[in-house]
Amino acid sequence: MLAGAILGAALEVNEMKPNKIEEISKDVRAISRMLEELAKFARKEQPAPHFKKWISPTEVEKSYGISQSKLRRMRVFNEGPPYKQFGHRTVMYNTFALERWIDGLPGGGDEQTLRKR
Repeated sequence: MLAGAILGAALEVNEMKPNKIEEISKDVRAISRMLEELAKFARKEQPAPHFKKWISPTEVEKSYGISQSKLRRMRVFNEGPPYKQFGHRTVMYNTFALERWIDGLPGGGDEQTLRKR
């Protein structure tokens, strides 16, 4: 439906090689799947899960593999992912902010990591 219309328009605009058409077709299908997922959330009238979800350090450890003691140390030294403290003891992490923090960490094999060695 939508994917076919986009692909048809792309073929009309440019005469492309078959392998390029296959690449575009894959991209269009991926975009179509993402749009369908967004439409599901819209029909349920619920926000996407990462906007609102708060999880405990225990859940962070289970989901992301960052130990509770490591999270505690990072909070003491004012490092690590952003968090909210509710009351005296309860600490919670927003999944969206946590994933943004993780995405900002240096990865292995990139130029910055290799220069530090």
